[in-house]
Amino acid sequence: MKGDKKILVIAILLLLISAGFTTYAIYKSSTTASGSVQLSHWSAKIDNTNIESVTTMALDLTNCQGTHNGKNGTLAPGDSCSITIEVDLTGSEVDAVVEAAIANVTGAPSGMDIDLHTGSDSQDVLYDEDDMTADVVIDVAWPTTSTAVDNAYQGDTVTFDLTLTARQKDWQ
Repeated sequence: MKGDKKILVIAILLLLISAGFTTYAIYKSSTTASGSVQLSHWSAKIDNTNIESVTTMALDLTNCQGTHNGKNGTLAPGDSCSITIEVDLTGSEVDAVVEAAIANVTGAPSGMDIDLHTGSDSQDVLYDEDDMTADVVIDVAWPTTSTAVDNAYQGDTVTFDLTLTARQKDWQ
């Protein structure tokens, strides 16, 4: 009987061990995934010149003709004109801001005003697949003072610096 008990105990142990291995399982799954994101394009041009690659440029302002119908690109006393500069952001894929500032006006007769037209100092350009342009408008006015003062400036050149900055909106 002792031998039968040993066999019975060993059989029960084997049964328990076998049941333990077959009833407990660990579920495990794994994978590797990859993804991609496309980066936006950026483009900023003035007069078909990419302003990302130049720090200074000369603008053709001959369209600033006074109201006295004189020579293109000249002003006479009492004249005024507006100069429109198109900033072209077409091809950019983000909202943008165009900022403008005028500085260093030299050679101007007393009373001459060279200012940015209302709303031309900072403009939001929202993403649009077909049209992302902003017009910066500069107003120039030479009020008549007196013949002697006005004659003193004939043939002179008035210069100024225009700083244009195009940047992604909500980014400093």
